[in-house]
Amino acid sequence: MDEIDRNVELANGFREVINRCSRENASDTPDYVLAEYLVLSLMAYERAILLRNRHSHPMRGPSLTQRILGAEIRPGHMRRMSELYQIETPEAASMAQRDEPNDRCPSCESEETDYGLCSSVECPDLSRRSTGSNELNKSMMDTFNYLAIMKNGCHIEYASATRISEEWVHLSDAVLHGGSFRPSSSFKFERGADVRIDDISVVVDAPYEG
Repeated sequence: MDEIDRNVELANGFREVINRCSRENASDTPDYVLAEYLVLSLMAYERAILLRNRHSHPMRGPSLTQRILGAEIRPGHMRRMSELYQIETPEAASMAQRDEPNDRCPSCESEETDYGLCSSVECPDLSRRSTGSNELNKSMMDTFNYLAIMKNGCHIEYASATRISEEWVHLSDAVLHGGSFRPSSSFKFERGADVRIDDISVVVDAPYEG
């Protein structure tokens, strides 16, 4: 059961309770709307907790919330929930069309890779070009906690990546661990750091100390 299925199951449970208590009458709001509001409110709260924990303990392991839900509203989420609710209202149809992910790059019409980046190395929109690394691509589209292991052995913890040229990416909220200059020290770059893509050996999503 994936994250969306679990959230749909939770929403259906909320619908049953709402109907049993007739709480939809108090606000004159359909049960599925109230159920979806409750699920998304929980996800927003859990996301806030994840961000707080990442700020306070950047290398700590993933929380129970992260493992269960990921606390992330992903493309297609609303469409998938509407499908499983079998909602056939015009509003739901409009939402589904608006939320349907596009599989073509808007800049060059090439096929998109995972995370909405372009598969073409000649795409005119440099910020949308795939880097060739799934995890580095993900960090370009989803701000979270990542670790880049460089070929020289140092580690760079960062929050998101932005491609700035053919060969370079900018890593935001970067923290450098190790390196030949002072191997036992860490350096925090609040304005981020520019890194050559070819110098990156490994990129890890949500790293934590064992």
